[in-house]
Amino acid sequence: MMVDILIGIWLLSMALIGIRLLVLLKKNNLKFFGKPFLNPVVFYAGKIALVGTWGAAFLELTRITNNPTPEWATPIIIMLVIVSWVLVYPAEYKLGTRLKPGIPEEKTTLETKGIYKYTRHPIYLGAYLFGLASALYAPTTINAAFLLIIIIVHEQIIKKEEKYLAKKFKGKWKEYSEKTPKYI
Repeated sequence: MMVDILIGIWLLSMALIGIRLLVLLKKNNLKFFGKPFLNPVVFYAGKIALVGTWGAAFLELTRITNNPTPEWATPIIIMLVIVSWVLVYPAEYKLGTRLKPGIPEEKTTLETKGIYKYTRHPIYLGAYLFGLASALYAPTTINAAFLLIIIIVHEQIIKKEEKYLAKKFKGKWKEYSEKTPKYI
């Protein structure tokens, strides 16, 4: 029961973040997507897999699917969901309109404060953790495949993103990346 509540809160908070972002982008006349860091098919496959883990969790939460969560997994799922939320929510909120898939076309700044003081990629790390929680919560082959796709594609995105940030922010990025771990 507790795990269902946490999964529901996580999904609802991500939906609210998405709505907030869309409203902010529309209000400021900004695009939702930047230029993909990778081949667009690979890039968007990673994004679709990410949303797929949310969908699998939602289907299990609403009991549309009936893939019972193993009992041993419940405390792990609870921990993963909480840590994921602690990473993702403040990072996405802090980025505001600067949050978008791909290379932003408008002027942007390097975020180094808040959760970004402790990890360079809180959103990716949170996505991996929620993907793992979802794969345990809704244990299906497709959900496990989504998790693998998320990790493989987003690790490639991170490599390209970090090259972009090093070029754009030069010394500031170098200093930040030397003192702040990629994840934790």
